[in-house]
Amino acid sequence: MRKFTIFTVILTIVLVVAVLDVLSNDYLTKYEKPTGGNEVVNLPEGVDLAGAVQTNVLGFDLGKENTVAEVQEQVVAVEEPAVEVVENGVVVVDFENENFVSYSPNVYIREEQIKSAGFVDAYLEDERADGYLFKTIYIDDLYDVEVKKSVIRTETALVAKVYVFKIGPKSDVDEVYQVLRIRSSEGLDSEVNETNEYGDRSFYLNDLRRSSTAFLVSRIGDLVYAFSYPKEYHPQIKNLLGLIAWELGK
Repeated sequence: MRKFTIFTVILTIVLVVAVLDVLSNDYLTKYEKPTGGNEVVNLPEGVDLAGAVQTNVLGFDLGKENTVAEVQEQVVAVEEPAVEVVENGVVVVDFENENFVSYSPNVYIREEQIKSAGFVDAYLEDERADGYLFKTIYIDDLYDVEVKKSVIRTETALVAKVYVFKIGPKSDVDEVYQVLRIRSSEGLDSEVNETNEYGDRSFYLNDLRRSSTAFLVSRIGDLVYAFSYPKEYHPQIKNLLGLIAWELGK
């Protein structure tokens, strides 16, 4: 009886150890991580982490989401701006200056042109357009037309005034030119001499009350230019009109 009891106990222990070994090996095989490569985890059904690896950063939100890998690639590709070293060894980053080119407010006539035309010591200065051409011809009612007025001057003298008519899409450059020509001929003691010497078309306004001053209007491409100047500066104005026409391909 004692021998049978001992045998039963030993057999029970062996069976328990065997069962535990089987259960342990099956559990570890099911959940162990694979060696090398990408990690694979079997998730319960209904769990979707696809959106968990998507993000938006620093303005990359141009109508779509970016994966983490894409964002990292884009951030690495961003070049650092140029730096400037100023006094006392201080390094300042100015992100507005890189490749920045400054242009004159009036892009239709420039100081390089007036100097090349013969006004060597002259410079351009903006002047407020008051609604009149040559002080006598009303132009403030011209439809869809922007007028830029400038003066050409030196430190001691005023040598010319320039009006540039920029015609918008709702108007017509030929009609604007014709209106200026007709209105110029309607003034007292004035007459129009259309010579077409400059640009596509041009005319002089001869004002008997201002006989020492020349008044010239020229259509060049899609723009209309008007000049008033002392007559002794006519060679320089002629050169200037030639430079403008050349740059505009006329």
